[in-house]
Amino acid sequence: MRDSKNKIDKEYVKKIQNGNEHLEFLKNRSEKINKGEMVGLSFTSLCRFPLYEGDFGWGKPIWVTCAKMTYSNLVVFMDSLSGNGIEVLIHLNQRDMNKFDSQWQSLHRTEVAHAVHGSRL
Repeated sequence: MRDSKNKIDKEYVKKIQNGNEHLEFLKNRSEKINKGEMVGLSFTSLCRFPLYEGDFGWGKPIWVTCAKMTYSNLVVFMDSLSGNGIEVLIHLNQRDMNKFDSQWQSLHRTEVAHAVHGSRL
């Protein structure tokens, strides 16, 4: 994501404004997703929404989440209760979630191993 984000500069914006390049990009990606050659992820943020400020008569919530997410391949960012962090809700199909969980656990073990040995990632 960082590499893709870094590609957005003045020249990229000019190309989008002056032609169909961005539409062709979207069309190409949509075709790959439809063929199963690529997985599309949608991201949204509810950060800075005052979700923890709502009081419906029984006090402010101690935790806010989505009961059921109706979309697959969706990532939702939300402020934590303290306001000092972000919670991430990730909705994937079971196979992809298992793979994500495995990779997440592997990454965590790697971070712990680096910390124990005094090196940094």
